Amino acid sequence: MIVIFFYIILFLILCYRHHKLNSTERFSVPTGDERPFVNVFDNKKNQLKIVLLSHPFTRDSSWEQYKKYKNDNFLILGIASYNEFPKITTNKFDVLNNPKEKAWTYNYMDLLDGWLHCFRNPDKYISKSMPKALISESDFTNYSLYKPDTSVKKIYDYIYVCPKDKTDDCYGWVSENKNWKLGVKCIKILSGKLKLKGLIVGRKGCPMPKNCDHLLTTTDFLSQKELINSYRQSKFVLLPNKTDASPRVLTEALCTNLPALINYHIIGGWKYINEKNGVLFKNLDDIENGAKHILKNIESLEPRKQYLNNYGKEKSGKILKSFIENNFSNKISFDNVDYLTL
Repeated sequence: MIVIFFYIILFLILCYRHHKLNSTERFSVPTGDERPFVNVFDNKKNQLKIVLLSHPFTRDSSWEQYKKYKNDNFLILGIASYNEFPKITTNKFDVLNNPKEKAWTYNYMDLLDGWLHCFRNPDKYISKSMPKALISESDFTNYSLYKPDTSVKKIYDYIYVCPKDKTDDCYGWVSENKNWKLGVKCIKILSGKLKLKGLIVGRKGCPMPKNCDHLLTTTDFLSQKELINSYRQSKFVLLPNKTDASPRVLTEALCTNLPALINYHIIGGWKYINEKNGVLFKNLDDIENGAKHILKNIESLEPRKQYLNNYGKEKSGKILKSFIENNFSNKISFDNVDYLTL
């Protein structure tokens, strides 16, 4: 009788263990899977019981969906993809700039199991006791899509992507996020002083610095295909952005083999830049010197190679897998999985 009881207990333990650790088990995904949630898959395209929260709860439906994920025993991590989240955004055009918004009544440190972040000093944004890793959505840029084409002629010295919020709105949320005010100062130096040709994406019809508008080409919002071609027509990318947490324009440009001239104070994206693929500028003097450095050394710079050596779905996916294995083995494990994707 004791032996039978022992085997029953052993069977129940094994069943529980299988339920807990089998990362590719079939499960019902809650409906309404729009942002703020990001789904996670293995390299065989199986969806896993892991979900990332990329944005505060601004809709009741998002909170309800979170509870469904929680009840279904998902591993729920935060990912810093939206301005300063989990801190209150400083973008004055954003409703989340108001600390009294309902979205800030939730304690995101208590609700989440850990964090993927973009910050130089993560402890300023995320509880010190929480598991965290320097991983961004922009680490997973599709380098097979964004790639150089040497048959395309270089027309512009630099490209700056800063779309309007609406057809006739030249300054709003996006312009604040892309730091248009500093962008204008950069343009005055690059095109006004250095006489470089610039492509300003998304700002057709908006005022440009008068001393250099003859050197500037502006466009409306571009399709993905048009934007890729615009990268290929440019020599380097300008990013004066500051509150951008996961600047995919930067990684898209790097994958297309464009060096970057980027604001040192940007929240996310700083980690991609080194002496082999661009310049981080701290002040206006750095902008002029940085542009000259890039153009002088452009043949020896290797933006795409640097990105592929350190990021992309395989490399970043393995880092993400290791982070989860090292911190959440009590909740999930992986069988025959090489890497994870978003």
